[in-house]
Amino acid sequence: MNIRTELCKEQSTSQRLRIVDFILENNAEFAQLMTIFLSENLRLQQRSAWIVGRICIKNPELLKPFYRPILNRLQLPETSDTFKRNVVRVWQEVDLPEQFFGEIYDLCLRFLSGKEAIAIKAFSMTVCYNISQNFPELKPELLAALEDVLMKDGQNSKGILSRGNKTLKMLKKDLNMLYFTTK
Repeated sequence: MNIRTELCKEQSTSQRLRIVDFILENNAEFAQLMTIFLSENLRLQQRSAWIVGRICIKNPELLKPFYRPILNRLQLPETSDTFKRNVVRVWQEVDLPEQFFGEIYDLCLRFLSGKEAIAIKAFSMTVCYNISQNFPELKPELLAALEDVLMKDGQNSKGILSRGNKTLKMLKKDLNMLYFTTK
């Protein structure tokens, strides 16, 4: 299957699922899809984004060789919200490689504190929280960042408020447990 050709055909759920199934059965073809996803062609990048996300959640191992190119792409100011949203959505669902914890945490914290789209901010909260489970010393920093985001009264969507409050509650519980277990 030529994935580029298939992505240029009609866009339907059945077509996207056909590509997902093909790649899950032929893992070597994932590189072809990632070349498209990492490309400058915004239309094809957008068409491949959902497929990449679905595949990576079902088989996170396929993503491992692509963390560096993805992180490089995310550093570029012209990176589309579609790309960011789909990558961060996957990151909140999978076990991230330890060697990228710091870079991913910093990037998601920047997304959280910046002027990103609602979904990117919400997914970034979860990614940062998940990483902080491995590094409790990050929890106070994340707590402060979340409180700062949530204090922007009237500027937040219901999605940000809901995810932010849930994450804040979990962080406070973690910090209380951490405090009492060290005494």
